[in-house]
Amino acid sequence: MGDLGTFKADAIEFGDGYSLVRIGDALRFMRRGTILFEMNSTGVGLLGATPAAQGSAYTQTFATADKTHVADGSAAAAAATATSIAAAVPAAAPAGGTGAAAGAWDTAANRDLAITTINDLRTHAIEMDLDYEAILVDVADIRAQFNLLRTTVADVKQLANSVIDDLQSLGLVG
Repeated sequence: MGDLGTFKADAIEFGDGYSLVRIGDALRFMRRGTILFEMNSTGVGLLGATPAAQGSAYTQTFATADKTHVADGSAAAAAATATSIAAAVPAAAPAGGTGAAAGAWDTAANRDLAITTINDLRTHAIEMDLDYEAILVDVADIRAQFNLLRTTVADVKQLANSVIDDLQSLGLVG
């Protein structure tokens, strides 16, 4: 049988610098003077940490747990699509004149001004529609990135629950 170590009043020395030492109410497992584990009436300390009592219990209201930490699927939302409405808001159409029919434009100039106003309104409406379509694309991208972030947050919550479950099973946390 191998060497069982050296026994002393308050210590056992093993080979390769390992020892188990009682100091007061504490029991220390050490290697070459470095504390690896210490236990006393207060609690447990690992790797030189002062022994502490078990922390208060975690409250896990999100019960799903998994041990796969997925990559973040989200990305920065696309930059807002910038379009420029080139057409100026047209001036009001000329008032109706007193020609052959009531409300008719009585001069060619008034008629041409009315036609120009109507065409300018059409151009303005088309450009506004393009802006509206661009906004819809931007909103869809924001919605997609938001949903990917929700998935990522749910995954992190599940991972945190797994860590808590593992720590609880080891008795390291309440």
